[in-house]
Amino acid sequence: MKILSNVCLVCSIILGVSCTGEEISNNNQETDNCYILKAYIGEKEPVSRATVSNVDGKSFMWQTGDKFDMYLNDAPSTTNEFAIIDNTISNDVNSADFSCGNFQVSENFVNYTAFYPAGKFVYGSGKYTFEMPDDVYTQTGNNSTEHLRSGLVMVANGNYNDGVYTIEFKHKASLIRFGVTNRRDVNVVINSIKLVSTVSCFGSGYSYAGSAEESYNAGGNSINISFNSGVEIQPDYNLKSYTLAMRGDNITDDADFHIEAELSDGTTVISQTFKGSEINNATGFDKANGNYWLPGYYYSFYLDLKENTLDFSGVTCSITAWTDDSNSDKGAVTPDIN
Repeated sequence: MKILSNVCLVCSIILGVSCTGEEISNNNQETDNCYILKAYIGEKEPVSRATVSNVDGKSFMWQTGDKFDMYLNDAPSTTNEFAIIDNTISNDVNSADFSCGNFQVSENFVNYTAFYPAGKFVYGSGKYTFEMPDDVYTQTGNNSTEHLRSGLVMVANGNYNDGVYTIEFKHKASLIRFGVTNRRDVNVVINSIKLVSTVSCFGSGYSYAGSAEESYNAGGNSINISFNSGVEIQPDYNLKSYTLAMRGDNITDDADFHIEAELSDGTTVISQTFKGSEINNATGFDKANGNYWLPGYYYSFYLDLKENTLDFSGVTCSITAWTDDSNSDKGAVTPDIN
């Protein structure tokens, strides 16, 4: 068996030492195949994070309970699950150590592929497929974000060569946030928010068969967030709701979009129509290569809920960093999260 060490990413892989129960997902303390490695997201800088923090709704980082699966080229259907070691989470470089209590490795493997979140990819016919889970589109309350980790798909791939073992994840999904400010004189309960387009620009899944053979499955022309029991917002307070999107069909500049908010009184308030060009211009993306929901991008849609209208006031998009726009945060309601 090979003893692996990571020079580039300070990846420590240990054989012959049993992991602690905290470090491994199966709590197997008898194994002599305990591997501990350091996983980064992005370019080893604080520019891209794994999941949304419930504390402020806009910080992305490794979190307690995170796991990923690793597959080796000579055993593509054998799962090696790595679990995070909590006390190793680093906010400054967005890295953390992960451990696997029974790493199934042979002498012949060269390439590896790792997927986050664990247990969500299915292998068959030479490829790994992921379908966006339904719970991504349901929230427990305003600013609810914890559930998004189940759909925030990331992929890492590389090769073992001369003792250098690289594990660096890249995003394959983008984040969408709706900011709805209540401009009425009374409290309002919102049951759901929907973004609707004239084109089928929302993907429903992702497939990986090698970095040159990854693809996104086209989906529908709308994406909907529903709240389990509705979210009540006071006058001049702001509802923040989040969901994830996979790449779908091309978002053309002339495509029509609008946003709908379903209220608890049974009424649906619909925004005015806006063009795909407003989304495309917000990304600053090279249009020659097409416009999509770009992985690792953060899209924010801002609206004012008035007596009879839902006024669309614009969209912003942060590239890679997914930093928030603090100007839209007036009166954000404390999250209703268990």
